[in-house]
Amino acid sequence: MRSTIRTLFYLRKNQPKRDGTVAVMVKVSVNGESVQFNSKVDVNPLV
Repeated sequence: MRSTIRTLFYLRKNQPKRDGTVAVMVKVSVNGESVQFNSKVDVNPLV
């Protein structure tokens, strides 16, 4: 049985923290079923 797995990392720019950093979010899809969660990593977004 074959499965399709996709991983997407994105910045949550619409909710910056007080120090200007944003959270890195992760979205994992397996056969079209997806779940997203916070990676608990904060980065300074490039402008």
